[in-house]
Amino acid sequence: MTITNCIITANNAGISSGPCGGAGIYNILSNPSISNCTFSANTATLSSTASGGAMTNSNSGPVVNNCVFSGNSCVGNGGAVHNNTNSTPPQFINCTFTGNSAQSGGAMHNQLSATVISNCTFSGNTATSSGGAMQNFSPITASNCLFSGNTASNGAGVFNSGGTGHIYTNCTFSGNKASSFAAFYNNNSNPTLTNCIIWNNRSGSTTGNANSALYNFGTSAPVISYSLIQNHNPSGTGNLNGIPNAATANYPGFTTLLDPTTAPATGGDFHITACSPVLNLGTNTGAPATDLFGNARPFGANVDLGMHELQSAPDATPPSITCPANTTVAADGSCAGTVGTYSATSATDNCGTPNVTQSPASNTALSGHDDLETVTLTATDGANNTATCSFTVTLKDVAPPSITCPANTTVAANGSCAGMVGTHSAATSGDNCGGPTVSQSPASNTALNGHDDLETVTLTATDGAGNTATCTITVTLKDVTPPTITCPMNTTVSADISNNYALADFTGSTTSSDNCGSPTESQSPGANTSLGLGGHTVTMTATDGAGLTATCSFTVTVQAGCFAPTVTCPTGPTVAANSICQAALADYTSSATPSGGCGTVTLGQFPAASTMLGLGGQTVTITATDQNSNTGTCSFTVTVADQTAPTITCPANTTVAANGSCAGMVGTHSAATSGDNCGGPTVSQSPASNTALNGHDDAETVTLTATDAGGNTATCSFTVTLKDVTPPSITCPANTTVAANGSCAGMVGTHS
Repeated sequence: MTITNCIITANNAGISSGPCGGAGIYNILSNPSISNCTFSANTATLSSTASGGAMTNSNSGPVVNNCVFSGNSCVGNGGAVHNNTNSTPPQFINCTFTGNSAQSGGAMHNQLSATVISNCTFSGNTATSSGGAMQNFSPITASNCLFSGNTASNGAGVFNSGGTGHIYTNCTFSGNKASSFAAFYNNNSNPTLTNCIIWNNRSGSTTGNANSALYNFGTSAPVISYSLIQNHNPSGTGNLNGIPNAATANYPGFTTLLDPTTAPATGGDFHITACSPVLNLGTNTGAPATDLFGNARPFGANVDLGMHELQSAPDATPPSITCPANTTVAADGSCAGTVGTYSATSATDNCGTPNVTQSPASNTALSGHDDLETVTLTATDGANNTATCSFTVTLKDVAPPSITCPANTTVAANGSCAGMVGTHSAATSGDNCGGPTVSQSPASNTALNGHDDLETVTLTATDGAGNTATCTITVTLKDVTPPTITCPMNTTVSADISNNYALADFTGSTTSSDNCGSPTESQSPGANTSLGLGGHTVTMTATDGAGLTATCSFTVTVQAGCFAPTVTCPTGPTVAANSICQAALADYTSSATPSGGCGTVTLGQFPAASTMLGLGGQTVTITATDQNSNTGTCSFTVTVADQTAPTITCPANTTVAANGSCAGMVGTHSAATSGDNCGGPTVSQSPASNTALNGHDDAETVTLTATDAGGNTATCSFTVTLKDVTPPSITCPANTTVAANGSCAGMVGTHS
């Protein structure tokens, strides 16, 4: 039977007396040829078991060519077609299924039927349960087919159930929407996909995730080769990795996408372009000879993936890419780091934005300061043309090392009260990138001088990257050597009238020294301690600046008898300085009066007689010493005074020229000579230099006074006389005549 050029529309297979399905055509035990027909708005509504809104094939193998199935529906399975128990496989060639709906298999339902489908388009079909375009409970063969804009709960494109034998070759699945899972759903099924594209479908509320493309339930294990599936990287031969570019909605390079959120819908243009990455990547084995549109396959060496074969050469223009500048990574506490994730400064292509990948991966390890990794960014366009650029990522140690100084320390002073800082090591030091070097400042031979001289020493830890850390200690020079001391010889002294003796101060006759300067001396018992008759031990102690001490002792024996002498000094005189402003000290011992003492008493004077004294007071001490070396002293002051007047000589008397007002001033005048035995005197003038003179021969006596440092004065005088040295001025009247008298005579006359 042949059916051709028919329109079969608005039929209903919902009557109880008729078959439950196939409202347009119901084939049973029949293999008709059906071509160029349109099936629209047919429905099967009797019950949920109704199948095939437009056509049901039971034990039949029709060949359906170039037919359109649109707007058909079924409350059960197969909104347009239901194929069931067919020993001869039904064939659908160059057919379009659009806008059909059913519970399962929105366009077609295959059960126990090895249906063959080629060059067919399934778009905008709906299943409330499974298989938005097609549900298969038996093996089917589909090639050069497009599944777009279909919707279902599971398997918005196709739902395959059970076993093996489902074969899909050069099919495209895009723009389908499943409320639960996948455009391509396998329920314990192992279909074969070759040269197929599954991209930009929606699952639930997400477009482009793994479950929106392909979902395998139970024991499903599809055999996939030479295919591109979004967010999947199948293990079979020739497959493209659909994970790296999963975020690119139109990675396959379709002419126009269909937004899956609008499904059920028709639209989109799924012809691939010259920029597509799927060109020439299919296998010719088992591929159809033409594509969905009748174009010959292959155009190049190998067929393209999907239902369309591009009839032109693929894009051969590589993209362009610019890398960022070389960069650094800060080393962590283990002196390690990782290469980061980097983006190209720019990446462009004639076919849109290329995909950029990085090698090595972002977690590649870096270890050690200045460890360098060359990172290559590769831009890959839709046609798999590539371009690369490179930059370096260098691990840099930016963390300073750690260092801990030892405790503050001391250095023992040597015999010269000196020492050196010495060499010091860190108590601890460390760095994230290995042991740092430790240096010291100031150097170990830096000198220390004097007890408690302190130097702050800085230890600097420097790691291999030049990072530094410092700590400080103090090194203090300590005098640990006690001083030395030598006491005077044992001595015997006489008690006073009360048989007591006021102990003398023996520090002057004790010698002591120390490596760090002159120690201080003390005496016990102290000076002026009253001692009775007998021997007394006197201890002398030398104490240096560090508090170290040394002692010695001697014996003072107090014996009864004579007493220490006393002496009375003369009254302190004032003496005149000589011509060089000095005076020779006289011998005043003869003017002093001694008394007491043991035996002969001698007098001594300090400073000695004839010592030249300058101006001012000088203390003179007279010491009376008896034969037992007992002493007594008195003091007085000799004052040297300048009592000699200075000398001065005035200049000669002088004159001053009167000005135009016949006046002038005395002026400033200096002594012709002046001098003094005790230095240059000061010279003053009276009257002052601006004293006025008025009238010719007005004279002023000027006195110059020389005053020395002792207040002695000398004067001299001279006269300053105002003199008119300017001649007068006169102008004569004009020449004149005198009239002769009778004697022809006259007189000159008086003229002004």
